[in-house]
Amino acid sequence: MSIQAFTYSRVLDAPRKLVYLVNTDPAHLMQWMGPAGAKMIKTQLDLRPGGVHHYGYRLPDGSELWGKQVYREVVAFEKLVLIQCFSDPQGGIFRHPLSPT
Repeated sequence: MSIQAFTYSRVLDAPRKLVYLVNTDPAHLMQWMGPAGAKMIKTQLDLRPGGVHHYGYRLPDGSELWGKQVYREVVAFEKLVLIQCFSDPQGGIFRHPLSPT
């Protein structure tokens, strides 16, 4: 199986400091991160290179969805470089729940 990397970026009409804070402060993340209708049930964040953000949501149907971000670069108010993957409740890497194979 071959894994290909991709990069995305966004340009937002918002103050840089606010954009950084809503992506790095657990209190902000609890308010907006996740699919529509989901409620965040966990956010544990270690914001540093090599640090991990492990989080989980409860979906409207009662099921849970877990994710994990591993930070590669953190430059306060300037740049976040991370690897995003699905996770299990214990923080292990997991396949996308709709793609079991």
